[in-house]
Parts: sequence; C-alpha cells; structure tokens
Amino acid sequence: MPSPCVLISFFREHLYIYTLLISLLCCLTGFYQFHRFFELSYFLIMFVLSITVPLLTGPHSWTIRAICSSLLILLWDYSLGFYVLFGRKVSIKQRNYPFKVLFGFWICLAPTYLAIFSPALLSYMYPAHGDRVWTSITFYLGIAMTLAGIYMERLADRQKGIFRNTHPSTAYCNTGLYRFTRHPNYFGECLVWLGIFILGIPCYGSFFQWALAVSCPIVMFLIMLRATLVLEKDQYARYHTTPGYAEYIRSVPVLVPFFPLYCVSVVEAGWVERIR
Repeated sequence: MPSPCVLISFFREHLYIYTLLISLLCCLTGFYQFHRFFELSYFLIMFVLSITVPLLTGPHSWTIRAICSSLLILLWDYSLGFYVLFGRKVSIKQRNYPFKVLFGFWICLAPTYLAIFSPALLSYMYPAHGDRVWTSITFYLGIAMTLAGIYMERLADRQKGIFRNTHPSTAYCNTGLYRFTRHPNYFGECLVWLGIFILGIPCYGSFFQWALAVSCPIVMFLIMLRATLVLEKDQYARYHTTPGYAEYIRSVPVLVPFFPLYCVSVVEAGWVERIR
C-alpha cells in the first residue's frame, strides 16, 4: 500500500484525477438519498476542493486570484450550502432508482463537478505570477459578479420565504427579484460560477485549458435551465388556476432577467400556449 507521502505527491502531479476522485467519494451520498447527488455532494465537493487543492499545490501557486477564487467558493458554500441543507424547509419526494441508474449518475457527475471547479483548479495549476491583478478588469469583475450572485441567491430565498409566510399556499411569488425572473436564485447560481470563470481568465493558456474553464459557466447554465424545467412543471400544476399566473409566465423570463426566454421545453411551451 502506498504511503501518504507517495499519494500526496501523485495527486499533486495529477490534480485532475484528484478532483475526479474527490467528486466520486463525495457523490457516494447519492446512493443513500438520490437528491444528495445534487445537494450535499455539490457543496461538500466544492468545500473539500477549495481547502485541499491549495494545500496540494503549495505556496508557489497561492496567487491573489487563486486565493480569491477559493475564498469566494468557501463564502458561497457557507452562505448557500448551510441554508439549502439545514435552513430551507422543502419536502422532497423520495424515489427508488435501480442501482444501474444510481451508478450512472455517480460516474457522470464526477466530470461535471470537475468542469464546475475547473476555473479555480486551473488558477492553482497555472498561476499567473506576472499578472497585474490590482489593475485587471477581470479581477474586479469576477469578484463583483460572484458576490452579486451569492447575494442574489440569498435575497431570492429570503424574499420567497417571507412571501410564503404572508400569503396563502395558492399564491405564487411575483415580488422583489421574482418580478424580473421566475427563478432568481438559479440565475444567481449562474452568476457565481461565471464570476469564478472570469476571475481566472489570465490563468488559461492552452486550448484545452480554455475549453475546460469555459465549460464551467456553460455546464452550470444548462444545469440551472434543466432545474427550472422540473420546478416549472410543479409550479404550473400548483398555480395554473391562480388569477394572473398565465400573464406572469408569459411576461417574466424563466431564468435570465430581460432575456425573452419564457419556456424551457416544448411541453412547457404547450402549457403557455393553452393558457393564453
């Protein structure tokens, strides 16, 4: 059995493999409860990687950009992770999936989480030592966008919580941020990882590095778009008879504010068409 020093040395030289391994280990929670693949595993993976990757790469990789990317991810993890896991009261319907389905998700999610964490990972693997960070637009823009996304997620969850406590269960939330997008917390999540990507731009050199880093905001956007579809079906079943709901989903974008995307599937388009 290899010694800890040998393993550390190996993972230091093969950080992609290390990231995949951590993702696979943390995703084991999904075999206990399916939704843990996307909640507990997600926050746990980002927390572990943000702590251990800097330790593996060593002080020579601790540039301001790299450290900021880790701190921002840890702030996001603390702010959103604890709320989603412990503070939000959501009843989740448990479904029993065959082992082969669970195994498929387990294998596929590891590279997905690698793609999401890749901008921060590349910031440590290829540190931009000559970067004039204090005069760099990408530095301030990346931090500002990430912080805005974190704040938007927390504010959206708080606004919906207040709305639910002060309105009947048949009422849909259309106040605050929900006037501009039907899922502001999901849009905030997209902003967080787009900001992390922008923050690490000077660290991407080769075509492969750029492709891997760009996959972060793209994958996150597609995940959030898929999540809106699932939630939209549930909300339509709950609110389609509520006065004003038809106009609300026709006039308020589904994800990106002011971007005229009101449906995320042919099925949902049919819903909108029927209630016009």
